Amino acid sequence: MVALLCNASRGAAAQRAAEVRRIQKLRAVHLNELYSALLRSGGRDGQALSARSVGHVHRVLHRALGHAATWGVVSQNVASLVAPPPVPDNEIKILTEKQIGAILRYAVTYRSPDIDIPVVGLILMIVGIIGLIVSVAYMIMSTDRGGKPPVPPSPPRDRDPYR
Repeated sequence: MVALLCNASRGAAAQRAAEVRRIQKLRAVHLNELYSALLRSGGRDGQALSARSVGHVHRVLHRALGHAATWGVVSQNVASLVAPPPVPDNEIKILTEKQIGAILRYAVTYRSPDIDIPVVGLILMIVGIIGLIVSVAYMIMSTDRGGKPPVPPSPPRDRDPYR
């Protein structure tokens, strides 16, 4: 049993050493190839990933390789040599007054068969009033009544407090 565990740990150590050798051979061109492949067919069912998702992959790799460089596993962070694909700026479409009015009309006139909106509103108002009362009571009880706020005792100056 002990021999089996020793062989298994040796196998894991050898595998980690092989992975370290592979990560040390990683170059910027490999990351560019990875990003291109992800943009082409890196998504679910071989569909393309968006540039934003590939940017997330780049940030994860950059951080992981930064840790590897800090720990001395790699000589430099190759992800810092590669730029992620640019994300196109999508302008936000602002609703017109007619569209906002239609949404508000729908929200005001909508009736759900399962939820009684006036009852939910009443419950929320009651909870809000209770919260207001509790917070005001807490504020009144915790205010300083003319005295100075308590100050924690300072350590004696003749000895080091961090010993």
